[in-house]
Amino acid sequence: MEYVNNEKIETLIGCHMNAFAYFGGVPKECLYDNMKTVILSRNDYGKGDHRFNPLFADFAKHCGFSIKVCKPYRAKTKGKVERFNHYLRYNFHNGLRVRLSMKH
Repeated sequence: MEYVNNEKIETLIGCHMNAFAYFGGVPKECLYDNMKTVILSRNDYGKGDHRFNPLFADFAKHCGFSIKVCKPYRAKTKGKVERFNHYLRYNFHNGLRVRLSMKH
């Protein structure tokens, strides 16, 4: 996990580079929510053939991973992405906030 203060494409790519370095490699496939820094529109070139952000698509090609996006309104894939966000918000952050407030 890495905290950032914006959602720019340069920041997203930087976070990926940091993750790849930390884990010592690049996965074959990365799953994303439908964020504009990754996908611009769905099915633009036919069913399942999406129009990706060209900078991010070039980055993925350069690194050698394929981009997979969640289907809208499909809890099965969306849940895989959102489950970790839920943990961060309600377990990690709340616990950290309590610990920090106890130190002051």
